[in-house]
Amino acid sequence: MPCRGGIDADRDYRETTDELSEIILKYKSSCDIVIAGDTNASTARDKPNSRDKLFLDFIKNIIFIPNGLGQENTYFHPSGMSSTQIDYILESTPGLVTNFKVLQRHPLNTSQHDPVAGCINVDLDTYNSEPIISNLPPRVKWEKINKEKYQNMVSNKLLEINLEPEKSTYSELSNVTSELCAILDTAARACAPTQKSKSKPKSSRSWSPAINKACKVSKQKFWEWKCDGRPLNLNCMSLINMKEAKRDFALPKDSMRQCYASQNMKKS
Repeated sequence: MPCRGGIDADRDYRETTDELSEIILKYKSSCDIVIAGDTNASTARDKPNSRDKLFLDFIKNIIFIPNGLGQENTYFHPSGMSSTQIDYILESTPGLVTNFKVLQRHPLNTSQHDPVAGCINVDLDTYNSEPIISNLPPRVKWEKINKEKYQNMVSNKLLEINLEPEKSTYSELSNVTSELCAILDTAARACAPTQKSKSKPKSSRSWSPAINKACKVSKQKFWEWKCDGRPLNLNCMSLINMKEAKRDFALPKDSMRQCYASQNMKKS
């Protein structure tokens, strides 16, 4: 909410509460509304000021403050000489917010406000989402369109519809526009070159269990060397283990590569 100070402070505060009131009255019948934060006004003062009166008028019969805050202060002046209660959680339905309380001040809290907390029970419906498949046609690449064929198709189709505005009624103009768009789209896609799907054949090669095991060991030893700070000292065990695991992984992989090469030579 707008803070105090300035000639138009109360007017700005009233305008803000009026806007919130309109939103609450509009959606209160279909939604549960929760407003939380620094209201820069209090309901706990014995002698309310002009700002407090505007705030009390705002929450009257429109929105409610959960019980439980009492007279506990939420704002503390930097001078340490004064404190008050100006932080609230407002609810459109009584009982919506439970366990409403002010959290105790903490030495690390450098803010002038104490946090105000509450619990809201929400029921959510779960369902298995399915991937959305788009039915939109692909974009036409006009630079690859057969221009002559496209022009002939459009010209022939235009002869089949009525394009005389003086003889067309307003209700027919929408249909004519739809037909024109359909003609242009159909002709463009008919004249576009067909796209061939490029599918990469899957490789039938697979690693042996020994190579898979050596690969996992190599990755594990590399991770241990990385966590050790990537030492380059040749006497460091993590570096030695990483090099040995890398060598053990390379040897069977090279032998399998040679085996595949010999098989390909026999096939050719």
